[in-house]
Amino acid sequence: MRGILIKTVDEGDTTNLINCWEIKQEILNKHDLLKQSWNFFYKVYKNNKVYLLKKSKNNVLGYAIIDEKNNGYYLSLLAIRLNKQGNGLSKKLMNYIISEIQDNIYCHVRINNKKAVNLYKSLGFDIIQELESFYNDGGNAYLMSKYESSKYK
Repeated sequence: MRGILIKTVDEGDTTNLINCWEIKQEILNKHDLLKQSWNFFYKVYKNNKVYLLKKSKNNVLGYAIIDEKNNGYYLSLLAIRLNKQGNGLSKKLMNYIISEIQDNIYCHVRINNKKAVNLYKSLGFDIIQELESFYNDGGNAYLMSKYESSKYK
């Protein structure tokens, strides 16, 4: 897609919070993924680095939220609007983040979310560990990491 911009949001700036929440809810309603509560989402959005994928000032197509940790950068959330999925936007956003951070990036991914698992594998992430009942609803997860897989072994 042409004319797509990636913009970082200053910590504490909630200007696009509702747009991002709506994208998350869209995905939850259709695919039963991204089950975080409003309180969790708000806290993660407000207290971490947010990358927005935008077509225009008010048109948020997707986002990623990164939390800096002692052992690298944790990808808390990644979401693309349903009607924009399948156009390589997740890969574009993640490639931007990877090139900017150039350090260990890791995330948890629902094992049954094959699209996400395949996306991260295509970006060079390795499956480090399988975690049973990781999510509140009992769902299993993979811990996936790029660059520093040895930190988790």
